Amino acid sequence: MFATNRGRFLLAATLAGLTIGSSGCSYFTTQKKLDMQPFAENTVTAIGEMRKIDAPPVWIRLRPYFSHPAVLEARATAAPLRNLVRAVNSYSLLVVTLNEARISDRNKCRELAKYLRGASQQALFKEADEAEIKLTQERREAILKEIDADEKYMDALLAAEPIVNAVLSRGLELSDNVDEAITKGIAALEAEVQGQYKSMLANRAALLVLQERTILAQTWAEVLTFGDDGAAEQLRKTVPVVAVYLPAGKKPDEKSQQEVVKALAAQGARIKLALDQIDPEYQAYRESVLELDQLRAKTTENAKLARSVLMLWARSHKALARGVEVPPMFDLSKIIMSGASSAAGAAKGLLPF
Repeated sequence: MFATNRGRFLLAATLAGLTIGSSGCSYFTTQKKLDMQPFAENTVTAIGEMRKIDAPPVWIRLRPYFSHPAVLEARATAAPLRNLVRAVNSYSLLVVTLNEARISDRNKCRELAKYLRGASQQALFKEADEAEIKLTQERREAILKEIDADEKYMDALLAAEPIVNAVLSRGLELSDNVDEAITKGIAALEAEVQGQYKSMLANRAALLVLQERTILAQTWAEVLTFGDDGAAEQLRKTVPVVAVYLPAGKKPDEKSQQEVVKALAAQGARIKLALDQIDPEYQAYRESVLELDQLRAKTTENAKLARSVLMLWARSHKALARGVEVPPMFDLSKIIMSGASSAAGAAKGLLPF
């Protein structure tokens, strides 16, 4: 009897254990928790990449255009985007710092709300909320009050999501404005460079055409004494300077050929001398265009980098606030390298050689 009761007891205990274990497993798979590590890693990466954005491009040949109106306009257009990304990075750093702080969740919520209210003095918010980040002042205050009243830090981060979405929307608009300003600025600088070297380029192009004709004429001169009347006719029409040595109706002899070859060699030497004289100016033009390519690639890369940082931040914040157990992996370095490659590719094709 005792053995039977003992067996029943063990069976009941086993079933109870399985039930508890099953419910426990379900509990842990559905329980949401704050996993700060992916967000913290993304924050560190984004702050590091911002230093690249802040690094000014190198101006050498294009320095005379450093204060060109189109360039000043592009800088003014890019400033709000840079400020916004800096403010986003500061906010992200605060989120990570508060998570590590040895204070209650209640106080973390209050500190988060306090920071967001103070951020209105920076670039995260502006006084003109409706125009800047699509949040009315009333809506913003309601969100901040909700954050301030939350008891759990995760809830406060979730409540801040409308702000995150609004800031992302504003950031993408600013990025589009920067793209447009870059295109306009680079086009203006290219027009300035082409205008500065226009006469030199026209002169060089004409010399190159003449040089090509002279080289072809030298080929015709080599067959003059072989009875090729067509060669003599081509020389008379193409290179007037040798026509005196090739009178019409008279077959060229060896002396005529030597005179033609000598005249063509002299003309070739004059052309080469002229090309050598303008070569320093032509090299300056090449360097200006190459620098313009690099400037366009750098500024385009910076704009794409800022856009990538903002999108990464918004997605990471959403995963963090929702307690995603296995957060999406974001390879910011891959995004940046891809953006840099695209920017460099877009900069190709400016040089006419």
